[in-house]
Amino acid sequence: MYENEVQKAQERLNAALSLSKNAPDEAVNMILDMEKWVDETLPHDCNEYYGIIITYNEVMGDLKHRRGKFVEAEPFYKKMILTTQKLYEQDKEKYDLRLAQGYQKLANNCRFSLGMHMFTQSPVTLNEKTQVPYDAAVRFYKIAITVTDANAKKGSGKHLELRAACIISLAILNACTGNYRDAINMYKDAVSIQKAIYQTLDNKESGANLGTSLTSLATLYTLYKDTEKAQECLEDSIFTLSEHENEDSVRAGILIARNYVNLAGTLMSNKADKEEIDAAYDKGIKKISMVNAIAGNAALADEVTCYMLSGQYYKLTGNSEKGDSQLNHALSLVKPMLEAQPDNKQLEVLKIRIEMLLRGEKPDMTGEVKA
Repeated sequence: MYENEVQKAQERLNAALSLSKNAPDEAVNMILDMEKWVDETLPHDCNEYYGIIITYNEVMGDLKHRRGKFVEAEPFYKKMILTTQKLYEQDKEKYDLRLAQGYQKLANNCRFSLGMHMFTQSPVTLNEKTQVPYDAAVRFYKIAITVTDANAKKGSGKHLELRAACIISLAILNACTGNYRDAINMYKDAVSIQKAIYQTLDNKESGANLGTSLTSLATLYTLYKDTEKAQECLEDSIFTLSEHENEDSVRAGILIARNYVNLAGTLMSNKADKEEIDAAYDKGIKKISMVNAIAGNAALADEVTCYMLSGQYYKLTGNSEKGDSQLNHALSLVKPMLEAQPDNKQLEVLKIRIEMLLRGEKPDMTGEVKA
């Protein structure tokens, strides 16, 4: 009934989104004008109006969220949920995914406000202030999972994907506070779901999701001091990512290279043969060099890290000549990058660490190549 109005609103949203990266304030003003126009044009009790208001609040929330304005993003996500709830009450099966997405975004906003983007080696201790958004994030993720339960049980791919994503986020929350055991169990559940999706779809996207989760699970096992399980996950990830590498050679190649270098470190912990460790480093370096050759040095920081970690390994295991060669190559790569990006802290840390190793200083070998 209101197709033309909906189309005009969508066109205005798209125009605003195209501006959002370079002119976020102008994008916000365009969206506010669009909302006013919709408010004056459409009756407030029709599904088309609800649909536009849901999308409007989602877009506004996302704009605020991406700029780190988590407090400002929250009311938009809450309005998105409240509006979607009205449609959900009319048709639960049709609108459950949209409602769950609202809760997921609100939960993500809480989680990111705590800085819990990914787990690290230094668990966070919650206090009275941070416990509130932490508990809220947990509650909202669980609601999203519950809302999609019926369609997920029917095998709907989109519902299963959201379920896996929410479980992974819950795992990250647990891992960030040092609860690695529960985080591992959650990640295993998510991986099981993603394996089922991959077996059904068998495409590059589902393969990348599964491969990435296996890598993260390997990191969790490493933090939990179960390096044998970590090795298994890394090997499974490499195999999964390799199956569709030809369809997305850059993205898959970067992930595979990181996995090989992390695998080398895990093999060291598991006291594997030197030949296996050498081969893992060599494969990682070969893969990331190939990626940079075909993608215009899109992953030079990864290549620097691969050479640095392999050089560190060779020096600490007695092969100083090869170690220095690898480290000098890493240094030759990072110096021009740092000159072009003098404020890049990651590159500065890499350069300092490489120079330390070349001087014979021995930082501990706990670093992993991070996604």
